[in-house]
Amino acid sequence: MKIILVTVDCLRVDALEHMPKLSRLAKEHNSYSKVYANSSYTVSSLKSLLTSTYPLDGGLDFPNFNSASFVESLNHVGDFFTLGFHSNPWMSFYKAYRKGFDHFEDVGITGKGIAPARRTLDKSKGLIDSKEKVFSWFHFMDLHDSAEHGNDWKKLPFEERYKLSLQGLDDVMQEVFDIGDLVILTADHGEELGERGRYGHFSRTPGIPETLLRVPLVIKSDKPGLTSFDGRFSLINIAPTILDYAGVDIPATFKGKSLFDFDENSEKLVVSEIPRFVKHFGMEDTKNIRQICRSFIVGDNKIVVETSLDNMIINMEVESL
Repeated sequence: MKIILVTVDCLRVDALEHMPKLSRLAKEHNSYSKVYANSSYTVSSLKSLLTSTYPLDGGLDFPNFNSASFVESLNHVGDFFTLGFHSNPWMSFYKAYRKGFDHFEDVGITGKGIAPARRTLDKSKGLIDSKEKVFSWFHFMDLHDSAEHGNDWKKLPFEERYKLSLQGLDDVMQEVFDIGDLVILTADHGEELGERGRYGHFSRTPGIPETLLRVPLVIKSDKPGLTSFDGRFSLINIAPTILDYAGVDIPATFKGKSLFDFDENSEKLVVSEIPRFVKHFGMEDTKNIRQICRSFIVGDNKIVVETSLDNMIINMEVESL
């Protein structure tokens, strides 16, 4: 049994329009277009994905989370050989992200930028086929603006750099989907490409735009029970889905639900939480959180509430989706 999880840093839901190979795979398998990351920062979003809890469950020190990860269950209970490959410095700096992994590798080259998907995928060669029961997580960084590219890269407009990066990422998609019996592809968050006059995903401006939170989700599975539907739900459901597929009990601490037992009404309240920082988020900067922004989606309505650390409401917005 081979289970593959792919998270792509900064992949917007509309990026598939520029990725013909992934678009074809989305049509061949189950795909979902109204999926929400539980945060717009990598460390807080992936904490939710791994533990099926909300980003700030347990407090503001979310990068050092103590919540149980689904990888630990796969490894300790399911007896899976667990692999992780990435080139994101946060995932190396904070040790919680490697919990439960037999092999967890940062494939980036120090001082030369963040590794492309091809190198990240190649690092797994031989390891995935070395055991009968294997889980492998790939976190691709091609779309991150600090990824490795040519010397003239920074001279191009931000939007053009983003679209060009999609091409190299798309080239490995078929190979990724051929590896596993269960393959799940999604993103940790989206990216602003000039909307609101903003670029990237670090925003101090009020609100949480759809471009930052809506992410693609494509699932290949040889197990029956998955159906594509149009309802809104979040990545908090990924961890229980993987454990359900593997036949491993879902921890009582998980707040999500397996997509094998899911319909468009299963997640009636979609929650995302974003810490706002005094300055750009750095590896030591969780102490610089100044306020919290939360998004609550019910049906086609979204309420965004910004609060101070002592829960005083600073701003509130309501919008129809």
